[in-house]
Amino acid sequence: MKNTFLFLYQHQDIIDYEVYQGAYVVNEAWSKERGAPFRERLKGLKPGKEKEEIQAQARLDRGQYFKPAYMKLLNT
Repeated sequence: MKNTFLFLYQHQDIIDYEVYQGAYVVNEAWSKERGAPFRERLKGLKPGKEKEEIQAQARLDRGQYFKPAYMKLLNT
């Protein structure tokens, strides 16, 4: 089987890595659908604890968004 991709299960470490790296399947759709509130909260913030906390919340939200979006893409 040439050029075959076999995906058996979604391991959380892999999902977390893909989300952290900015997986395309997530970033574009998530940004349009759910990213605005996070962008608003980050506006004008300087590097620091508050900014890091908001970014961590955004990554968590992307992770929750990612799994069903990734499953849909794989099923397609």
